[in-house]
Formats: sequence, C-alpha cells, structure tokens
Amino acid sequence: MRVFAFRVAAILAALVAASVNASAAVGASRDSATIRVEVIDGLTQETVSARLQVTDTSGRAHIPASALAIPSDCGHWSLEGKFRPVRYTGDAGSILAAMPHSVFNPFVRKEQFYTAGRSTLDLPAGSYELVASRGPLFYPASAQIELGSSQTKSVRLVLRPLKAQLPQGWYSGDAHLHAPRLMPELDQALVEIMRAENLNVAMALQIGRADTPATSPQSRYGSASAFQSGDYLIVSGQENLRTHLLGHTLTYGGKRLYHDPDSYLLYWKAWEEARRDGAINGIAHFGHLLFPSVPDPVVPILASRQAIDFIEVLQFNRAEYRTWYDLLNLGLRVIPTAGSDFPCQRGTIPGRERLFARVDGPLSADNWLEAIRAGRVFVTTGPLLDFRVSGKGAGEEVQVSPNDPVRIQGVVYFQPQKNRPLQVQVIVNGDVAKVVSQNDESGVIRIDHELTFQDASWVALRVNDETNLFPQNRPSQIAHSGAVYISVRGGQRLVEQPTARRIARAWSVGLNNLATQLSDPDQTLYLQLLDAEGDPLPTAAFASQRRKLLEEVRAASDRLLTIGESK
Repeated sequence: MRVFAFRVAAILAALVAASVNASAAVGASRDSATIRVEVIDGLTQETVSARLQVTDTSGRAHIPASALAIPSDCGHWSLEGKFRPVRYTGDAGSILAAMPHSVFNPFVRKEQFYTAGRSTLDLPAGSYELVASRGPLFYPASAQIELGSSQTKSVRLVLRPLKAQLPQGWYSGDAHLHAPRLMPELDQALVEIMRAENLNVAMALQIGRADTPATSPQSRYGSASAFQSGDYLIVSGQENLRTHLLGHTLTYGGKRLYHDPDSYLLYWKAWEEARRDGAINGIAHFGHLLFPSVPDPVVPILASRQAIDFIEVLQFNRAEYRTWYDLLNLGLRVIPTAGSDFPCQRGTIPGRERLFARVDGPLSADNWLEAIRAGRVFVTTGPLLDFRVSGKGAGEEVQVSPNDPVRIQGVVYFQPQKNRPLQVQVIVNGDVAKVVSQNDESGVIRIDHELTFQDASWVALRVNDETNLFPQNRPSQIAHSGAVYISVRGGQRLVEQPTARRIARAWSVGLNNLATQLSDPDQTLYLQLLDAEGDPLPTAAFASQRRKLLEEVRAASDRLLTIGESK
C-alpha cells in the first residue's frame, strides 16, 4: 500500500538527510584542498545552473554549504511514521535554511545538489568524480580530478545540448510537485531549481486532507498565483480531494482552494465549483492508488459525469496507461499529464517526469493552462516527440471518410545509450498498429505510416525503452503523445463500440461492489482505508457523508451502463 511505502520513504529520507548534513559539515583539515566547479552550456558557452554530484573514491557524496535550498513540503514524518503538517515561522532566510539542500538520485544511489553555475568545495585531498546534469535536453557532463594537499583546482563541465528540433512554443513542466509559496523569496529559490533542471513550469500543489489542507501552502491560486522570471513560471494548484477510499485528484487553474470538510467525499461538488471558475480537474497517480489492475473508485464515478479533464500517466520513473486508454475508449477526450510528486516519494527529482505543452503566444499561466486543456501535450522522462496525423497535432481532430488514407508522422529525439534500444509505437485505440525500433547513435527516430479507419478512433505515439519497460532502478526513456482524434463519416463513435460497452459494464460492476461495501459502515476494509496516515478520513466525516456517497456510487453505476449502451 502506498501509505506504507510513503512512511518508509520518509523515514529513510530523514536518515539520509542526517548523513548528508554530516558529510556537508566536514570542514577543512590540515590536508584539505579546494575544487572550483563551473557548469557551461555547450551551445551558448554561458554559465548555467545545474544539478551536481561530487563523490570520492569510497562513493561518499559531498554537499557544499553553498548548495541551493530546495523549496519543498510533504509534511513532517517522524521516524515512528507519524505525520503532521509543517508550520512555517520566521523570515524567508530561516525557512530556506531549514529546507533540503540535496536530492537523492535513486539511479546512482547518491545525494546530489543544485548550483547556480559555480560552486566551491573544500575537501580532503584525494580523487573525486564530478557529474553535472540539466534535464533531458542536455547530455550529462563528467570529470575525474585528483587533489593534492592544500591544492586548488578549477573544473569546467560542459553540457552538450540534445539535437532536438521541436516546433516553437513547446515548454516543459512538472505538473505535480509540492513546494510552499508563502513569500516571493521562496518562489525565487524554486525558480533557481527550475533553471538547474531546465524546467519551464512548476505546478506547485497544495496538499489537502479531509481534516486539514495545510500541507505545502499556497498564498494565491489561478493566474493570480503566477510568478515568472523569463521562461520560468510557477503556478499554484492543488492535490486536494484525496483519500485512500476513493483516490487522489488534482485541480489546475482554480481561483481558490476547494476544501469543504462537510462534503469532502463528494468530489464532484468541488470539481463543479472549480470548473465554473475556469479550472481543469484530473486524476493523480495513474488512477489506481491501491490496486494496479483496478481503477480508483473516483475514476468511474467522475467518468460517468464526463468530468475528467486529465490523468497522470507518468510518475515514479514509470508509465501506466491502462486507465487513460479506457477513458479514451469511452469516448472521453482526457489529456495525459506527468509529474514527479517531489518530494513525497523517496528518490524523486524535480522535473524527472515532465509534461510538454505547446503554448499559443508567450508563456503565461493562462496560456499554459489552455495548452493543457486543448490537449497539445506529450509526457516524457527524456525523449522528445513531434507527432502529426494528417497534419494535425495532439488534441486535434481529423475528419475522414471510410478507407481514406490517414498519414501518421512522428520524430523522436533522445539520448542514445549503449545496448538500450528505443521502440516507437503508433497506438490506435490502445493497440499497437506500427513499431519502429532503433539502436544507433543518431539520437533520432522517424516514423511515417498510413492507416485507414472504418469507425471513430484515437491515435497516439508511444516510446518505450525496450530493455526496461517497467523501470525502477535506472532511468527510463519513455514518452507518450496526447491523442489525435479520428472522426469517420457514417462510422460508429467510440462510445458506441463494443470496447466502450465492455469497459462501462466492468466499471459498473466495480461500483456495485463498492456500493455493497458502503452499505455496511462496519466493513473492516473501509475502516482500514479511513485510517491511512497520509490522507486520513475522520470516522465522523465518513459517517455523515456515507449516505450521499452511496447514492452517487449507485447513480454512477447506472450512468455508466447508459454510456455503454449509447446508440
């Protein structure tokens, strides 16, 4: 269960933080030496922010006192696994001093830190390895250095840019991270981390719980929350309406925090209010928080209302598309999104999973939101996609007659890695229609294919790392475009096809089972879910809202059958 993993991750993070602080506290000794590091953009030859790793021959990571603070908040977890919200007091300087100054990279199992481009480390004499990274658009740079006693050496790490040629207007974002936004100084500190990851947009999400919405507090919402420095933008959102009973949900673009303890389980009410305010609403964590093969109850409930705008499909260094594909096959034009959930899982890195959106006009909070709403997106852990269907991009519709040829074109840019071929797939209604594999050092894969259609469909481009389709211990290279929709004159709509009816009936059965459980408030399973430490639901709140939730579950089951039987 994710809550248990979350507790363990928090405890490990606390132990690692203590170890890192001890490492950073090592002062100059009689045989000390100094490294001065500068990170360079290989294209512009300018000094750039980056993520750095400095390790000695024993594998020990060294974090300088000058490492940038990393604004982040997932609440406080004690070594006993108890949760409480962080209470912020003091000025920006004291708050930032208490923030983490390093991140754990699970793929190399080392602590790393952020630099504004230049860093000085006082270290014992010896051998050191230095590695600089700056998101998927740059190849990492590394160097080995030998330091003698009392010696000072300078190192320039040059980051070579990826040879990508995306059309103008594409910006990258982490659509799910948690950072408090209480004063401009915290925003400026977060922008420095974004520069180091070459991440254009950070969606800073306040975390809601049934008892309190106080974690990772945001001072403003909607376009009023925007903090922008050039092509770097922070916007506030919310991971609110989150219980292990129903699942976790997200809202982007809302004008306020939608949190009513008296109707917390009635997710659709808050979503309706947010939508009236111009927001978009979606599902977090792939749509299955507890059971990988079964969508969270919130998915069929809100799908039956045609209320889901987007769903996270890329997170925790892995992709999960099953629930998103089912939503699309029900005829719902749901957008894929991605985000790291930093810092709420051990080993997450800001921007590790990111959403690219094609913005019309200059980058702004409103234009970014509209790009997502329109579906002009792809998600990725590295590869970049340029994808067209008969000249139309993700989120758009192509109208054809039966048997008309439809041209599908795509270009994938990636960082070649030895013995790790990429596989590019054309996906039609969730099935693979065409595959192109490549294992050379060009860093580019092209696909050009024609298909015909008899009935309405959706088409997308998917990239898999063939040697690591379910990655955990090394970085994946996976990506997925948003869908292009095919409308066929005289053909069946997606909702009228057998696949839609099958999905609707299966989800209806699942909701009927949930209704049976909810009919008995003493069910042991639900008492366990109510007591989940990360997102507890007070028993009194459940008791007062159970009847209305039960009514909605039954109504949603009936609505799904109506969707499945539409003609």
